[in-house]
Amino acid sequence: MKMRTVSLPVLILAAGLVCIVPGRRAGAQSVLPALGKLAEKAPAVLELLDELTKREQPAKVKTLLKGAIGEEKLVVWTTRLDVQASRTEGNWRGSVTVTMNVPARVSYHVDLSKLQASHLKYEPGKRILRVKMPPVDLGEVSAVLRDLETSNKYSGMRFSFSDGRVASRLQSSLIREDFDPQARELARGQESAARDAARTVLQRFLQRTFTAARTEVTVVVE
Repeated sequence: MKMRTVSLPVLILAAGLVCIVPGRRAGAQSVLPALGKLAEKAPAVLELLDELTKREQPAKVKTLLKGAIGEEKLVVWTTRLDVQASRTEGNWRGSVTVTMNVPARVSYHVDLSKLQASHLKYEPGKRILRVKMPPVDLGEVSAVLRDLETSNKYSGMRFSFSDGRVASRLQSSLIREDFDPQARELARGQESAARDAARTVLQRFLQRTFTAARTEVTVVVE
């Protein structure tokens, strides 16, 4: 956080309060009224106190398996896209704009359970099995948060020290509400390339299956 310049008396006062706040509960309670007045008269002091007394606790992570579902889906293609999105909030003091670049990992799959007998044509004389290509569906779309890039812009009388919470809220909205629909829209533009790749992947998968079963059949996916 970028701190504003404060005078020497303010620093002395802040140092005295730092000695009290982390200490006994009774001592901390006794300075609460004074802190309330400081919040009105000298907000820079509270910012300094927040920074000096900040204590970060280690993250507590608990993973739960809610359930697993068996599926007959063959992942045929994966790609990575960059989703760029921005949100702006304004009022009489100015505006806060958050721009995010969110890498996304996208996968496409073929549902093997949809293959039916009518999709297969066997030519005994040539030992060729012709397979009609099933539909290629868009699968998982997930954000690669470790590579997330964020840019915040403040205009007018909006500043990072006073409007940081607004920027954080806009960032959360971009991830929760804007990322998935924009990522899926971009992914639909890659469906043609996914279908081309899927034909080769499915043919290789089926050919290996018949080879493993020691069956002399040549698979052709059309």
